[in-house]
Amino acid sequence: MAKKNYGKSLALQHFYKSIEAEIRNYWQINTSLIYSERWWKTIPEIDLPARITLYPGDNKIPFTSIDLPPKTYLENHNSVLQITRENSIVNFITVFEVYLFNIVKRMMYLQPTLIGESGMPFEAKEIADEMENDNVREWFAEKVTQKYIRNKSHLMMVKRLESMLKYQLNDPSDGLVEDWNKWTYVRNAIIHNGRETSDDLSRVWNERFTSVGAPLNMTDADIIKLPYIAIELAKKVDKIIMESVIQNEDAGLLVRELFVRNGIEESQDLAKSVWNILNSRLGKPLVQKYLAYQKRTGAKINGWRFTHYNFME
Repeated sequence: MAKKNYGKSLALQHFYKSIEAEIRNYWQINTSLIYSERWWKTIPEIDLPARITLYPGDNKIPFTSIDLPPKTYLENHNSVLQITRENSIVNFITVFEVYLFNIVKRMMYLQPTLIGESGMPFEAKEIADEMENDNVREWFAEKVTQKYIRNKSHLMMVKRLESMLKYQLNDPSDGLVEDWNKWTYVRNAIIHNGRETSDDLSRVWNERFTSVGAPLNMTDADIIKLPYIAIELAKKVDKIIMESVIQNEDAGLLVRELFVRNGIEESQDLAKSVWNILNSRLGKPLVQKYLAYQKRTGAKINGWRFTHYNFME
């Protein structure tokens, strides 16, 4: 019997919209550089201003912040593009890291027993303070996720997920985790090694980065490839977690939030929005169940912090 398709999590939907924004940001800058070069080349060389701020109307910010001769300005485009590629790589990996944090925190909120036989220490005063605030479950999920995810390599994060889910995510047949791990070393070289090949990167990915200290030389193909790996890996993680932990909980939370935030209370309209946002097909009885609970209790919606990304269809 086929497993039920629960759609995607709120964390994955947030991830999709976040990485889409980063992808568009890169290509917008890339095409802007092309348009800029085309525009300057329409001006005959004899008519070019000595500096870009001398073009009529441009003696102001942002032009005054880069007051160069037009030729020098255009020659700088290759450097701008390379740095933009490197910054985009950092951003893509950060977006995925945020997804991992969000999905693990959501798991721990819904099923705290996933922590297993952990020896993680907790201060009694911390627990007492949170009991006073009636927020113990969210506090626990945050603390555990901080411990498991923050300042850990992505490979260690994946291993922790495998341990909690009892599922092998690192499958050599698709190579997603191995490829992703290599890209995290590229990110580290950009941030911590002055945008040059580091010893670690050369060791992990020697077939591409052979010389320590050499430029990274990112390409447009990398900007296409990396988000693809991130999306495929996030989809793989999400499918397992949706089936084993979250199931209808995120869809139900979205029903309640749509009622509280937008006043939507028609079951058909709520079901349509949930489908459009999470690809989750909630039947009328379930929609009415979540809606009735919210109307009856007026409860605070805990367990997820909604952002504008979660309402993009």
